Amino acid sequence: MSGFEQVSQELNALLSAGLALSVVIVAYQFRLLTLGGATIAFVLGWLIFGLGGWQFSLPIVVFFGLSSLLSRVGRQKKAHLSPPAQKPDPRSASQVMANGFIPSLVLLCWSLVGKPALVYAYLAAIAAANADTWATEIGMLAKGNPRSILTLRPVTTGESGGVSHLGTAAALLGALTIAATGFALWQRLPGRPFSLQDLLVVTAAGLMAQAVDSLLGATVQAKYLCQACGRTAESPSHCPGAEVSLRSGLPAINNDWVNLLANAFAAFSAWSWFEMFGRKV
Repeated sequence: MSGFEQVSQELNALLSAGLALSVVIVAYQFRLLTLGGATIAFVLGWLIFGLGGWQFSLPIVVFFGLSSLLSRVGRQKKAHLSPPAQKPDPRSASQVMANGFIPSLVLLCWSLVGKPALVYAYLAAIAAANADTWATEIGMLAKGNPRSILTLRPVTTGESGGVSHLGTAAALLGALTIAATGFALWQRLPGRPFSLQDLLVVTAAGLMAQAVDSLLGATVQAKYLCQACGRTAESPSHCPGAEVSLRSGLPAINNDWVNLLANAFAAFSAWSWFEMFGRKV
């Protein structure tokens, strides 16, 4: 490695750290992230800015920015909803990791092997995270209760595993937004163009992952019954001093694990499709 290349890499690392730190500071000041969430976001942001540049950074910035704005829409109505619909506004370290780990891992793999299929896997993982967030934030504003994806019986608004027409439409729009961002950024990739068909595949992967998220939420995600208020909770901590009992699911699987698994499903689905069919279209 020449001296110029070494200096260039060092400058890129410093610039990436500066960009990641700037975004995180703004997010923390606006109470979009907890301190732990800000720390994890800085590390993942530094990795994404450093390895992928602005082309890989913009989709995840779009996801975080628009999703944070949507969390503010209808706040008064959301504030009056019963738990488990109420969720903390600032994203915690586990929430940031749940939505940022898979894209970061895929990007790291892309930086090592450079396969175009990994670009689509990266976008699909972010599309899945965006679809799930939009489905939750907008779906909570729907009239009437959502229905269980398994039994179609009404469930509490905000409860994992519940779906609604409005939430599903929001999920589709959320996945399409990320796919369209990628379409605008990567009009041409090494070896093949980013086509409208690619846009549809990334969107479909994100939307299917949101359905997987709901299925996992309805089956394996832990749900607790608060002995004080009798409501369903997604955390073992509910009413102060009250005991909770496991109602369904596995204690080790919370909403963050469900999100991470759904994002991994989206990334794997998109990668598989483009490996098998992408070079033939």
